[in-house]
Amino acid sequence: MDSGCGHGNVFIMHVEDDRISSLPDDVIHKILSFVGLKHAVQASVLSSRWKYIWTSLPYLNFLGEDFSTERMFSKFVEHFITRHNNLLKVSSVKLTFYGPFNQVFVKRIMNYAFTHNAQQMTVRRLDWFTDDLPVSLFSSQSLKSLSLRQLKPAPTWDLPFLTTLYLDYVIFDVNEGISHISKCANLKNLTLHSCWVRESYYETVGCFDIHLPELCNLTLKDGGCFEMGLNVFAPQLENLTVIDWEQVHLQSIPTLVSLVFKGRYNGLLQISSFDLCFLEKVDRLCIYKSYNKKDKIDDDHNLVALLRQIQNAKRITLNLDLIQVCHYVNIDL
Repeated sequence: MDSGCGHGNVFIMHVEDDRISSLPDDVIHKILSFVGLKHAVQASVLSSRWKYIWTSLPYLNFLGEDFSTERMFSKFVEHFITRHNNLLKVSSVKLTFYGPFNQVFVKRIMNYAFTHNAQQMTVRRLDWFTDDLPVSLFSSQSLKSLSLRQLKPAPTWDLPFLTTLYLDYVIFDVNEGISHISKCANLKNLTLHSCWVRESYYETVGCFDIHLPELCNLTLKDGGCFEMGLNVFAPQLENLTVIDWEQVHLQSIPTLVSLVFKGRYNGLLQISSFDLCFLEKVDRLCIYKSYNKKDKIDDDHNLVALLRQIQNAKRITLNLDLIQVCHYVNIDL
């Protein structure tokens, strides 16, 4: 910055280059990962430094809503993939789209992701279709994190290195169940949010089983449409969150240290006293009591049993109804 003269305090700033362009490639890649690829490509006009930076992006975010028609989106996908550096690995791929899964551009993106050893995959559909995902999406030797929204997964899974799975508004077939999740033997983090079962009127299923020997964190939310019971076998489980998902049976979880529960407790969340011996923290234990007299009696009995189980935890947060129950039955928390 140089000082001018003759006209008071006048300053002239000489800018030889913008600061963003002077950043290393990996930092610029990270910045561009927060926008759709359409905008990342458009950024190439900013300067010669940015002209080809998109061809080496390791984070690919395909946003269908950035295009007015499927044809335009498909054309862009083809343009991008044919010009992206084919020798580089891809860290993560995100795809948000409308319509059925068998569209050409969807398959093109999936194939590109897995042939380039993508470790993270997010697939979100913005409208409702019931077509199955291709089996190829559930076969990868590199994938570690998978997130799906408004999709129906294929029945065959081959994801030996998957550690994180997030399913949001995912449809399961009653004949197939969700036991194929158990095939992900190294899964450590599992979230099921608003999932439901496509059930035949002529078939009934009691419970679905999940066996996950390495699972550490389990979150179950908004399971009102998931009418089947859920049996969970997770001997390494440490953190459990259950919000408005009642029919849960947990077996052999001796390492549990944190519990979050919100909903109506009717005894269907079953945890043995032995499994709670290491429990340290109970956050947001918020239980709605039934207005039905018979159910209320059963609820109170089950609540007292649960409260006695958790009373040795180091930190407990309760709603008012539970505090009243503790006072009534003389439980010291």
